[in-house]
Amino acid sequence: MNPLEELAATAAAIAKQNIAVEGETFPTWYIVCGDGQLIVQRTAWRDYADKMRWLSVLRFGMEAMNAQRYVLVSESWMVSVATEDEARYRAGRGLSKDPDRTEVLSIIGEDTNNQFINAFIPIIRHGDGEPATFGEMDRGDSLNESRFLGLLPRRGTAQ
Repeated sequence: MNPLEELAATAAAIAKQNIAVEGETFPTWYIVCGDGQLIVQRTAWRDYADKMRWLSVLRFGMEAMNAQRYVLVSESWMVSVATEDEARYRAGRGLSKDPDRTEVLSIIGEDTNNQFINAFIPIIRHGDGEPATFGEMDRGDSLNESRFLGLLPRRGTAQ
């Protein structure tokens, strides 16, 4: 495993434990700085605008910290679709209300070596008071577009 994959595996294990014990996990950033320091930052966005403001600030923070890699782990909804038009239609309706949705642990991150990870782990809720269990990780790394990718400063360019 490379350092980004190791960071993602650690973050996923912590999030799984949080879900098993608490029933949920907050979106959490794991950021490795240039000096090797690990910063762990939980977030609780109130709405989409709040999330976008936070991401804007985070971009500047990544540069100030000389971030080398990061991973974001969060609970998400996911729907399998056949076409981009279907994806836009379903996303427009809201995935949280889609009857075909799957709850997943989303793991997104990148490093300064131009590597990235975009993985999903299904969350299986039993509804009988038993802790959630988890499916196998799906590395959807061909899905390299996300508002949560591209946050590291581009080395050698003015920001």
